[in-house]
Amino acid sequence: MDWLRCLAAWGLGGAINGWLCYAKIPAPIPVKPVVYEFLQSMSQGGSFADYPWFVIIGGASHGALLAFLSLWFAVRLWNGHQLTRWFGLVMTGWVSGFAWMPLIATGGVQSDAPAFGVLNTIDSILEPIRTMVGWPLVLFSILVTVLVPEFRGSVGALYYFLLNIYHQLTARTLTRHLLMGVLSGCLGASLWWRLDWNWAPPWYTSLLHGTIWGSLVGLSVWKSQCQAMADGR
Repeated sequence: MDWLRCLAAWGLGGAINGWLCYAKIPAPIPVKPVVYEFLQSMSQGGSFADYPWFVIIGGASHGALLAFLSLWFAVRLWNGHQLTRWFGLVMTGWVSGFAWMPLIATGGVQSDAPAFGVLNTIDSILEPIRTMVGWPLVLFSILVTVLVPEFRGSVGALYYFLLNIYHQLTARTLTRHLLMGVLSGCLGASLWWRLDWNWAPPWYTSLLHGTIWGSLVGLSVWKSQCQAMADGR
């Protein structure tokens, strides 16, 4: 596996999707104020984000890290026992959930509620303390946010399943690799947005972002596998 070239392709896919968020193409993406919503029991829908330009960097980091974790587990556990490989599916889903951290650190700015940006997140955590909500509730909400990636690992888990459990990592056709990448990106992103968020962007956003990222992931993995087979590795 040519990890460096693959990382570049995976990061490119994430960067393109980050730019789409910044440019609000094809539609603005709503932001979920995690800590603030939990503490304040907000019931209204999400507002739309004005993402800063460096969300592109966060998207690149997210795209590269998400694919890397899925591939790393799939490759490392390729010859493992069946139970080990199924346990790897659970671990991939959990660990790859933290691949969203770069996006959390470079999120947008909301007008009516704190967003995923670092400064806004810190302000969200400190505000309840200032208003005497109580430190036990604050600490609990932070632990929940950090330790439970919820459905954010659905993309990585699905891609790992196709590569390892379904034994398609060594597939020789480009079409299969493209389908696996796109399917994981589209269905995984749609699942996370629908189940983890109280609101979601338009349905076609998942298809667009998943297709861009998944196509570059599938293409890079296919080329890397072809090169490895040509070299006799």
